[in-house]
Formats: sequence, structure tokens, C-alpha cells
Amino acid sequence: FPDDGFLGEEYGDQPGGSGFRWVIDPIDGTRSFVRHIPIWGTLVGLEYKGEPVAGVAYAPVLGQVYRALRGDGAFLNDRRIHVAKTDKLSESLMCYSSLNWFTKVGREAAFLELVRRTQRQRGFGDFYGFCLVAEGACDFM
Repeated sequence: FPDDGFLGEEYGDQPGGSGFRWVIDPIDGTRSFVRHIPIWGTLVGLEYKGEPVAGVAYAPVLGQVYRALRGDGAFLNDRRIHVAKTDKLSESLMCYSSLNWFTKVGREAAFLELVRRTQRQRGFGDFYGFCLVAEGACDFM
């Protein structure tokens, strides 16, 4: 697809003329990857005229492929997935990447308030927490 655009974390933005743009992160979770923690993945997204239309998150060590296509739903491997139906913050499981992100922007107190108001919290940084939300295992990230 030589006329498609390309955006990569390591390569920057390379515009194209087709209206399509591929967004690629070859190793999301680099720190985990370097430390041999098996929660890292390859992310590929596709936009058309600035609107997201498809995405894939591949966690090779876990053997998991998350995929979604606009109008077709989301899947984990071959199983259809959906977000949780939890409607009370007090019953929710919150995922987060790192307290440091909240501290850097002066929102540490807001983070701690969320911790107090949620039932459980788990630190799944990078892409994986968002995948857990997509499959309904966590309520928000």
C-alpha cells in the first residue's frame, strides 16, 4: 500500500495520499520487554481520513491477539469480547499504569481518591490494561 500514510513511535509521521494511515508501535511495554516481563505487545492501528477503523494488539508471550474492526466488534483470538457492565464505581476494578504519571501532573490526590472509591486496583501498564477493559476483565484504565 505505497500511497498509505504511516505513523510509528520510532519513525515519526510519514503522510500518504490514499486517506489511510497505519499507526504502529512494534513493542509497547518496552520496559517490561527489557526486563523479561511477559506483558508487552505489538500494536497496529488503521485510520481512514483521521478516523480509526481497525486495530490489533498482539501479546506474543501470552498467545493473545486482540482485534477490532469498526462495525464488526472486538475479539480476543476468536472469542467476541465486550466491556464490563459494572455501573457502580464502588464495585469496579480499576487498572492504571503508574502512580508516577499522576504525580507528574499534580493529580496524585485524584488517583488516591479513585483508589479509595473502587473495589480493587491493578497496575497493568502500557497496552494490556486497555485490552483488559476491552474484554471486560477490568472496568476502566
